[in-house]
Amino acid sequence: MNTGRMAATPRRTTWFRIGLSALALALYGAHAFRFSTFLADDALISLQYTKRLLAGAGLTWCDGNLVEGYSNLLWVLLCAVPGLLHVDLIFGARVLGFLGMGAVVLALMSVADDHKRPAWFPASIFFALSGPVAVWTFGGLEGPLYAGLLAWILVLSFRIIDAAEPARSWIHGCSFLLGLLALTRPDGPLFTVGLVAALLLVRGIRKPTILLAARLVSLPFVMVAGQLVFRLAYYGQWVPNTALVKIGFSWHRLAEGAAYLGSGVWALLELSLLAVALMILALTDGKRRGRAVILLSFALLWCAYIVFVGGDIFEAFRHLIPLIVVLVFGLLVGLQSLSSRLHHRAAHVAVLVGVVLMASSFGWRQFNHPEIVRAADNRHVWYGQGIATTLKQAFGDDDPLLAVSAAGCFPYWTGFRCLDMLGLNDRHIARARPEDFGTGPLAHELGDADYLLDRQPDLMFIGAPGPDTGRQLGGRYDNELLDDPRFLRDYRSIRLGIPEPEPFSCYVWMRLTSPGIGWVITRNKATIPTCFFNGNPRTTATSRGAGRLGITVDPDNPAYLRLDNHLQRDISGFESFPRSAAIKVGYVRNEDGTRWLGIEAEETVWLERVTVHW
Repeated sequence: MNTGRMAATPRRTTWFRIGLSALALALYGAHAFRFSTFLADDALISLQYTKRLLAGAGLTWCDGNLVEGYSNLLWVLLCAVPGLLHVDLIFGARVLGFLGMGAVVLALMSVADDHKRPAWFPASIFFALSGPVAVWTFGGLEGPLYAGLLAWILVLSFRIIDAAEPARSWIHGCSFLLGLLALTRPDGPLFTVGLVAALLLVRGIRKPTILLAARLVSLPFVMVAGQLVFRLAYYGQWVPNTALVKIGFSWHRLAEGAAYLGSGVWALLELSLLAVALMILALTDGKRRGRAVILLSFALLWCAYIVFVGGDIFEAFRHLIPLIVVLVFGLLVGLQSLSSRLHHRAAHVAVLVGVVLMASSFGWRQFNHPEIVRAADNRHVWYGQGIATTLKQAFGDDDPLLAVSAAGCFPYWTGFRCLDMLGLNDRHIARARPEDFGTGPLAHELGDADYLLDRQPDLMFIGAPGPDTGRQLGGRYDNELLDDPRFLRDYRSIRLGIPEPEPFSCYVWMRLTSPGIGWVITRNKATIPTCFFNGNPRTTATSRGAGRLGITVDPDNPAYLRLDNHLQRDISGFESFPRSAAIKVGYVRNEDGTRWLGIEAEETVWLERVTVHW
């Protein structure tokens, strides 16, 4: 009888853990699904590199631009795996995101040491309720992979620091994961530094500790060195372009980083307070002191790093995901320490009630925090898909150069040659840093209008895609472009009508003389795409099927085009395509005395282009 009960207990414990893990994963999945429409534009920058790698074009952003515009090499490569299986890259990245975050829950469960009081379960619930975790599951960037690797690094680190003679497999496994973390993001080596510091603090600066630290550091060092050699050989630069665009030391940037960290910790207040208090308590527990030292060293290093880089520009405190992983493990270790000191059932019940109340408050605040809600409402990428699809239908055969500030969705969905106006994927702009670099908006303070106009892009879309966007010049381009006569002479803003994801309009700048896109002017005639007739604010350029852009003209809505003086000649005739006898073309004198070319219609017609004869 006793043997049967002893055999049954581990089995029941296993099923109990599986059931609780399934419950935590279900809660996490339901929370994450709330943000299923969220996708970061920068995620499509990474997937653009993956897409071109699969197509045999190497780790490149677009043709003619060899730069390292990503900072997540392992994620770019890992996303190629579903691509090799002919799975949509965006869907594949989201599946990998769910697996990465789910790995954290499983890692928490693996640290369980008491099946009667599963301290890992409330830690898993806090993780599942965390807004940044839910948002960035579907955000498409490397955060979930980073979180999963860090969680299992903590699992192995705990085993190493607890054991007098840690197993070789634990050391090699931990070193390998630390190396993968360093390949996932350039800041990954911070956690190698944090682990070594914790080991030296707990075990002292002795020969066995130094040898252990050297073994842990070995694989991260080899992997980082290997990536550096690859970067120098392939891209010819020491650091990725992203570092040149984002990292600029200044007191302004430090203040921004401190504000970002403060806002994030406030958003995670219940978890932050509970985890920090319990980690400090665990420092007084001889059995768990080493674990607490590791967690606190990780937390302090990461917080200092956030302040140094100036925080982040994305929704939902993306940079706090590693801190959340550390905090939930701190919550777990602290609850285990507290539970071992309580000997009365009433005390355990009181702790349980307190944790439940704090988790409830935490969950409510996560669901209603403005930064979290902002992510749920962000649909810029899907608007960008609609704009990109329209541009590809209209100009896909012309091989245009498209200048963009949203450097993910446009190259990914158009396949055009592109120019990144903010420099993440442009060697020149990333190095054209002004003297006051580090005082402007993070990752959006670079730009070179003279260089941009020298490149003569055929199309420009400025800003984040969405309704009524694309026309306003921002950042350093605002005054520089408007002060350059080449821009005012050569470019016009065109109002586009986009059918998906819902009907909306936006603006794209088009170069008048672009081959296949702009005007064709000869000695006695000019063929003009009607999308340039933008003088009437109600005129919208649309694409019919897979055809060119055109406009609809009706008796109540004529179309007007501002002409340069040298084109204002006497008109001897005109032709339209599609051909229509219901229109007439002629000059119209504006209130300020200038003459405009106008198209009037006797009935509703759709026109792609007109040819005017002089």
